[in-house]
Amino acid sequence: MIRKLIYSSPQKILFVLLVAGLFSGCGFQLRKPVELPPDKNQIFIRGLPAGRPFVSHLKQTIKLSDGRVTQDLATAGLVLNVLNDQSNRREVSLSQTGQANEFELTYRLDYELQSPDGKIILPRQSIQVTREYFNPQVNVIGKNSEENVIRNEMYKEVARTLLSRIEMALRRTDVVAP
Repeated sequence: MIRKLIYSSPQKILFVLLVAGLFSGCGFQLRKPVELPPDKNQIFIRGLPAGRPFVSHLKQTIKLSDGRVTQDLATAGLVLNVLNDQSNRREVSLSQTGQANEFELTYRLDYELQSPDGKIILPRQSIQVTREYFNPQVNVIGKNSEENVIRNEMYKEVARTLLSRIEMALRRTDVVAP
């Protein structure tokens, strides 16, 4: 019965429209990229070494927002001061044999945002993301890959959150500024 309903043409169109209506009715929206103003789309990053894993994800997120990371403070519209960049991994639970089999990964970024002339746009703030995953220590190589995937997703989430906070701060200062 369900197969006939899905594969028949008029009912199929009706079914698709019904599902689309349900999604739009519940407020579901695709995530939009952050929009940086043209005069603020070049960001100078201070305090974050280029070799840190988070840097590539931050640069990619800035690029998707039509921005770019600059090495020259004179051309920057914003200065991102990274005060702390920290990753942790701790054991959450142990197996019967005493081996760790559940881990908690944490990534924390402390930062502040300034204008190139030193005016504070966003005072010191923190973003922290925590994930737990199960690792029964059986397929160690596969689980290490899983941990790397989880960490990369955490970095992406922090980068998106950071850019969203920057966008909101810039909107607030535009409203307040005369």
